[in-house]
Amino acid sequence: MNTVKVVIADQERAFRDLLKKRLAFEPDISVVGTAEDGWELLRLIHERCPDMVVMDLSLGNGLVLLPFIHQRKSTVKILVVSGNGKDFPEPPSAELGIYYYRGRKSQLEGLLRYMRDISGLLPMPRAVRGHPDGTLEARISLLLREFGIPANIKGYQYLRQAIQMVVESPENMSAVTKILYPDIAKCYKTTASCVERAMRNAIEVAWSRGNVECLQKYFGYTISPHAGRPTNSEFIATLADIICLEEKQPESTA
Repeated sequence: MNTVKVVIADQERAFRDLLKKRLAFEPDISVVGTAEDGWELLRLIHERCPDMVVMDLSLGNGLVLLPFIHQRKSTVKILVVSGNGKDFPEPPSAELGIYYYRGRKSQLEGLLRYMRDISGLLPMPRAVRGHPDGTLEARISLLLREFGIPANIKGYQYLRQAIQMVVESPENMSAVTKILYPDIAKCYKTTASCVERAMRNAIEVAWSRGNVECLQKYFGYTISPHAGRPTNSEFIATLADIICLEEKQPESTA
């Protein structure tokens, strides 16, 4: 199994410790050092030879030293994160291997998913109680099939990933067009408009020939009488809520 070596660079010790503890649960990611300023980061890159650096946007001397980091180790990937999730001052620089995470630092699952994506690592399944193989992806797949969405259409895959992203980071629900569509499009090498259209088509398939009882059970009167079906956002939010409520239910005891 390939292991990605990571250095965490952030002025806040609390965030460095938090991310380090979270990454300790990832068997294919190893934190080889932490830094609180750009010069310390440069030293760690020279000594530890990481594959990736997770660096805060406001790190002291951090952005200034990016060209030197590239000269020191041209293959390292630099993932720049922002404390408030706001837009970055300049576009990513592909030749320097710079990537920008546009979510908040507190969204650790979203950050981890992006780290795995740009590192080429397969996503680690999340355990979900109540399903035979215990994965979040499997539970979402089961729900989509219950609604009557066939697995062989693109919208099925896009919806599954969108629901998983919202379950793991509920804040994503408020940025469907700015985060969900673009991130999924990047993952599948397509466009955000194609993702949105494929999702809409998948939902229309469910409403035209899906499980009527299942649809009425979960959506009821929330469906727009004019559209005849929920919007992409309504559908994603409802299924994510179903998953979250299931996880909060206490396990039955015999």
